[in-house]
Amino acid sequence: MFDAFKRIVAEEGIAGYYRGLGPSVARAAVINGCGIASYDHTKQLTLKITGSKEGLFARVIGSLISGLVSALVSTPFDVVKTRLANQPQGANRVYNGMVDCAMKTVRSEGLLSLYKGFTPAYARLAPWQLVFFLVFEQMNEVVFGTML
Repeated sequence: MFDAFKRIVAEEGIAGYYRGLGPSVARAAVINGCGIASYDHTKQLTLKITGSKEGLFARVIGSLISGLVSALVSTPFDVVKTRLANQPQGANRVYNGMVDCAMKTVRSEGLLSLYKGFTPAYARLAPWQLVFFLVFEQMNEVVFGTML
């Protein structure tokens, strides 16, 4: 690990530690915004369709759909971020930013290439969203005495 730290600074400078930061920040904003919105919308729709009151069923459905939406919107960012971080630097650079990377990837490999790794992403995000939102809702009930 320490060798990697030394090599990154020697070969790329301090900026090497931050390669991929832009796509990571964009991904975080998109995944959190879409995840929270899809959870709430799906939970409310489930309650409306089933005619049931707030409870575990609607929260589980909302969480699983939130994981699906989060994986759908984040996987292209992950593909682009990984390609940008792994490309050679300097004159051998392949991509000139996020949009250039996405466009070159789609042109050479097709639109679905942006979804490489979707299945593992969903397999990771669905359980995470489930645990997160169930705990979040429970904590709101305990702390505020209300359900959101």
